[in-house]
Amino acid sequence: MTDHSHYWIRSIAHHDRTEPIAALPPTPTLASADAHRRLRGPYTAAGTLLRAVVPAAVDRWPELAAVHGTEIVAAAPELSACIEHRPPLMTSEPSIGRTQFHPAARTMSIANGLAQFFHDYALALDTGPLSLVVDNVHEADPTDHEFLAVLLRRLDPAVLTVVTASTDLPEPDAPATAALLAALEATAQVVEGNSGTPDARGDDPEAYVERDGTGDAPASYHRLSADRRAALHDARAAELAAAGEFPASLGALAFHREHGGDPAGAGLDTLVEAADHCVRMGFYDAALDLARRARVIADRNGRSEVWEAVNAWICASLIMLDRFDEADALLTEIKDREVSAPARISAHRTAAAIAANHPASRDLGRARDLLVQAMAEADQLPDDRRRALVQAQNQLGLALIEAGTDPREALRLLETGLLTLDETFGRDEHMLQRLVMRMQQAEVRSRLGDHEQAIADYTAAIAIDPNEPRAYFERAVLHQHLGHPAEALADYDQAARLGPPYPEVFYNRGNIRADLGDLDGALADFGHAVMLDPSMVDAYVNRAGILCDMGEGAHARRDVDEGLALAPSDPHLLCLRGRLLAEDDDIPAAKAALSASVEAAPGLAEAWATRGALAYQAGDLDAALSDLDRAVGLDDDPAIRFNRALARQRHGRHAAAIEDFDRLLGTSDDPEARYQRGVCHLRLGHQEEAQQDFLSCLVASPAHADQVRDHMGDLTT
Repeated sequence: MTDHSHYWIRSIAHHDRTEPIAALPPTPTLASADAHRRLRGPYTAAGTLLRAVVPAAVDRWPELAAVHGTEIVAAAPELSACIEHRPPLMTSEPSIGRTQFHPAARTMSIANGLAQFFHDYALALDTGPLSLVVDNVHEADPTDHEFLAVLLRRLDPAVLTVVTASTDLPEPDAPATAALLAALEATAQVVEGNSGTPDARGDDPEAYVERDGTGDAPASYHRLSADRRAALHDARAAELAAAGEFPASLGALAFHREHGGDPAGAGLDTLVEAADHCVRMGFYDAALDLARRARVIADRNGRSEVWEAVNAWICASLIMLDRFDEADALLTEIKDREVSAPARISAHRTAAAIAANHPASRDLGRARDLLVQAMAEADQLPDDRRRALVQAQNQLGLALIEAGTDPREALRLLETGLLTLDETFGRDEHMLQRLVMRMQQAEVRSRLGDHEQAIADYTAAIAIDPNEPRAYFERAVLHQHLGHPAEALADYDQAARLGPPYPEVFYNRGNIRADLGDLDGALADFGHAVMLDPSMVDAYVNRAGILCDMGEGAHARRDVDEGLALAPSDPHLLCLRGRLLAEDDDIPAAKAALSASVEAAPGLAEAWATRGALAYQAGDLDAALSDLDRAVGLDDDPAIRFNRALARQRHGRHAAAIEDFDRLLGTSDDPEARYQRGVCHLRLGHQEEAQQDFLSCLVASPAHADQVRDHMGDLTT
């Protein structure tokens, strides 16, 4: 830890936040940004900071920017011309009747990638502490709230100080805002602004329009005639359009055209294009705002085809944000209107998705009925090509429902859908639909236990879109399951390279590295997984286990404590705590932790074995054997069986101990096990067997000579 701090400047008015920012401890500003979402929509702050930094980074360290090219271009698409980056995923490309969407968690991965870029760039500059300054945070899009929360959590302020400035943040109804508030409270020093007076920028309507409506509209703006207001907005829109910066169309340009002289034409078109982009990129909060604004204009002006399209985007965005009740309410409204056949079919599919996924009212039967109804209506579509595409989409939806209950029927539906696409369209048409169906086909085959064919399906999906990280990830999972570590590592490496960074990729790769004995690599991967997702309990468990085995007790204790703070009854963490307490000779506390572990997870062999070892050391052989018997029954691990053999030997149960040693020596010629078996044979009067074990032990391990010599007299007696 350092004496440096992040800062949160709070004041109602913008002008009351500038002086406190200037009065902060002197740190050179790397970049600054106005986060108001009306300027550039999603990632207004992140994109502005990137535009200030990336060109210089590309000039000096092009590989540094290229590593995070996917994340950088997602937040600042206009930088795509100056940075090496991979082509966009098919999921991000325009598609008719879209059935595949980015997960909402993708924006968190983008935020983590951007945080790593800023951190690495600041270190590369090697100029001492720098700062990032972001104002109007209370008006930021949730993507920027998430981005700032990650910056605050991950960046050492001695390297890069984050200065946020805002009024009090709104109530944290959005997860991103809640995360930002938590990060500010945990990491930032609060500095109150000067007077807290309202905005004093004057009653100037032209200035209000010029600053893209990023403050309260003055009274004089509302007193202008409608034509004059529209003219001001049109003039500003023309300036922004001439500048040619795409993100403005997601914020200021959409705002001005919406309030300009042609809201039903240029205004609606801009809103629709912006909403479509945000849906494709997974920026669902912004997509909701833009699509709802477009919906009002479309409804007012009789643009039914646009009204139907944006309603579909609104429903999809709500579902991706797990806001199922709101999506269901909108569907009810749509059903009360006379809409086109494609819109009805889309509504049936959406209602089926809600029925299948609503956590409080999951109803697969209703979902199936809705999709059957959608297929019946699709049969009536007059255009052959449109009918074929819609039916393939319906078959995919029904396959998703059947996958959990009748995977063979799901597989049949997917094969039929792919055949329909092949027979109706060219090989390069509707590739996203083919990709989605291939991926789902692989998942169903995996459920059926046909892992090799599932791998082939993921390979086919990768051939369709070689930049789709999820296909590499899922194929890696199957390789890992089948015991193909080299192939799994190669696929996890590729998924990590394609980015943005997902914690599961690093967690799974860490497990393989640990199995292969690459403990440093495993520790690095588990550490990265925790950095990306501090709530990933399993990563704490696995890292703590390795650290414990390496004798790094202090670091292991930190992971155990942090993990138990998230999951107080996690049996693996409780078991590790018991091990660590035993190393500290706090036997009562160790036993209590291990007892809690076996109570939470009676099938956890390690906890039984560790508690049995404690009882053995305490001389309670009955308790030791009871726990070790349970452990061996759960997991016939050689180390556990060896400990039980010692306990049986010490208890005088030499024949039973010999049985354990026989099992061990049947797979590994361990000199210590051979020596201890010789002792047991000796105690039972098996002179010849004892002598054979002692001699074999000496040949394999001369270090046992003194121990064997102590028993030689017994052999000759």
